[in-house]
Amino acid sequence: MKAKSKLIIYSFILVFYASCTKDEPVLDVNQYELIANMETYTQTRTSLTGLQDGKYEILWGSGDEIGVFVDGAVTPEKFTLKSGEGTAMATFMGSSAGKDYCALYPFANTSRIENDLICFTLPEVQQYQMGSFGPGSYPMIAKSAGNILDFRNLCAIMKISITGEDFIRSITLQANDEKAYLSGAAGISSNYDSYPQLQMLDGASNTVKLECDGIKLTKDTVTDFHISIPPQTYKGGFEIIIDTYTDTVVKSVASDLEFKRSQIRHLKGMELQPTFYVSSDYSKNGTTVQLQKATEGNGINIVLMGDGYSDRLIADGTYKADMEYAYNSLFNKEPYKSYKHLFNVSYVNLVSATEGFEYNDTALDCEFGAGTHITGNDQEAFNYAQKVVDASEIDETLVVVVLNSDRDAGTCYMYYSNSFSGTDYGKGAAVAYFAKNDSAESFAEVLNHEANGHGFAKLADEYAYEYMGAIPSEEIENTISMQSTYGWYKNVDFTNDPAQVRWKRFLEDTRYAKEGLGVFEGGLTYWSGVWRPTENSIMRYNTGEFNAPSREAIYYRIHKLAYGAEWQYDYEKFVEYDAVNYNAQAAPATRVSPLRPQRQLHPPVVVCRHWSEKAVN
Repeated sequence: MKAKSKLIIYSFILVFYASCTKDEPVLDVNQYELIANMETYTQTRTSLTGLQDGKYEILWGSGDEIGVFVDGAVTPEKFTLKSGEGTAMATFMGSSAGKDYCALYPFANTSRIENDLICFTLPEVQQYQMGSFGPGSYPMIAKSAGNILDFRNLCAIMKISITGEDFIRSITLQANDEKAYLSGAAGISSNYDSYPQLQMLDGASNTVKLECDGIKLTKDTVTDFHISIPPQTYKGGFEIIIDTYTDTVVKSVASDLEFKRSQIRHLKGMELQPTFYVSSDYSKNGTTVQLQKATEGNGINIVLMGDGYSDRLIADGTYKADMEYAYNSLFNKEPYKSYKHLFNVSYVNLVSATEGFEYNDTALDCEFGAGTHITGNDQEAFNYAQKVVDASEIDETLVVVVLNSDRDAGTCYMYYSNSFSGTDYGKGAAVAYFAKNDSAESFAEVLNHEANGHGFAKLADEYAYEYMGAIPSEEIENTISMQSTYGWYKNVDFTNDPAQVRWKRFLEDTRYAKEGLGVFEGGLTYWSGVWRPTENSIMRYNTGEFNAPSREAIYYRIHKLAYGAEWQYDYEKFVEYDAVNYNAQAAPATRVSPLRPQRQLHPPVVVCRHWSEKAVN
C-alpha cells in the first residue's frame, strides 16, 4: 500500500499527518467503491518513499488490497485499489454494498470476526524492503462513515541500523519477556474508539523474523532494517539475533522499551565484523589485458574473465596467473595448437565482492546447481566482453569464465538465431563457465571440453547414461536440424551404418587406422539410438584428445572465421595437416586413464535467441 502523509522525526519517534475527504463514491454495475483515507499522525504504507526535507512521503500503491467486513459479516471481502495510486486518498473496488463497513489492511481471507473481535495474524516472518518495512507486515484498521474508510495504524516499528562488511540472511527479534508477544494471533475490537488497541491472543509468539536474503552491508554505509511489532512496553528488552553468511551474532538490549502505536524507535550504531574477506577496491574492475593478437587472418576472438575473485586476488597476481593458465590451456590440444596464431585472446579483470561462491556476491552471479551445473549472468559476461570486442563481433566470440572454486563443474551456454540459417560452421555466441578445479590437469581438461568443444566448435556431448535409455525422436529431429541448418554437433549421428555415418570418410581412410574410430552407441547423454566416433575423447570423459570428426569440425570453424566465406574446405588439405594426430604412436583420443574418475559435465544449454535479445519469462 502507498499513502501520502508526512513523517516528522522527534527522538526516534515519527509523527504522522494525513487528511480525509467526503467525496461520494461512483458506482459501476455490480461494483461498489469505498474511499480510503489515512490517519492523522500515521504511517500507513508498506514502504517509505523519498526522504524530502526530513519528512517521508507515503503513498498508496498499485495492487493494494483491503479486507472489508460488510454489514457485520464474519469474513472479509477483498476490495482492490481502483484509483488513487500515488496519493493519500484511494478508491477501492469490491462486489458487495452495505451500510456499515469495517476494513483491515492487508487483506487476508483467514481474518474473521468473532464476538465483535476482528481476528487476524501478525506474520511471524516479515520480508526485508529497502528503506522500509515489508509488504503486509504493518496492519491497519478502519471503520466507515458512509462510504469513507478512515484507517488507523495498529503497530509500531523497530528500526535497526547496521554497518559492517557482511551479508545478512535474517534478523530475529526475541522479547526477553515470554509474554511480550511479537507475532501470531491478534485481534482488535470492531467497536474500537478513535485509537484502537491491538490485542495479542492465545498462540502468539514472542519472536518475529525479518528475512533479508543476503543483504550486503558495507563499513561506510548505514543499512536500515524495519520490523513491525505490537505496541506495548517490553519488559527486559530484546535479544536481536543477526544471522549472517558466516556467523550468528546476538545483540542484547536489556532495558525496558516502550513502543507506541504509529511510532518508530531507532536502534542505531550496531556494527558487524565479517569473518571473511570483502573487496573494497574496484578500480581494476573492467580493465583489460591482451594476451595475444592474431598474426594472420581476420583474428578469432576469445575473451577470458573470472568470477569469485576479490580485489586482493587481482592485486597479488592470482587472477592473472589463472587467466594465463586458461589461455595456455586453450592451445594445448590440436587443432588449436597448430592454429594458435589465428586467434586474438584477452582477459577482463572482474572484481567480486567476495572470494569463491559461499557468499553469493560475485561479479557474474555464478552459482553451482545440481551435479556439475553452473549458472551465471550471460548478459553481464557479454557486456564485459565488449570491453575487448565490438558488439557486432560477439556472434563469433567465445567468452570463457573461470570460477574461483575447486569444484569439478562446468556448463556452456550456446546461443543461436534463426537468422544464422545456412551457416555451416556453427555461428553463435557462447559463454563457457567452468570451475578451475582442484588440479591444473583438471582445469585444462574441463576448459577444453566446455570452451573448445562446446563453446567454440559446437560439438555434442559423447556421454551416455544407461538410465536415459533411447534418444527420443523429437531430440533426433532437433539435433539433425541443428546439424543441417547451422553446422552444429558434427561428432554424433543417428545411424550405425559405417557406410552412411557422418564420419564414414575417416573409417574408409587407412591413414586413420590407428585412431580407434568406429561407430559406438551412446551420445548426447542417451544410451541408445545415437552413435559417436570413438570410445573415449575430450567430449566423453574429458581426457585424451579430440577425435578426428571433432578435429575436423574445429579445423573447419577456425578457417571459416579466420579467412571468411571465400575459404573452401578441402579434405586432403585437412588430412595433410592432421598427420600430426593420426601418425601418433598410440590413439590418444581413445585412452581412458584408470586412475581418474570418468567425469561427466552438465550438458550444454542451447539458448534459442540472439545473445542481444532479452530473455522472455
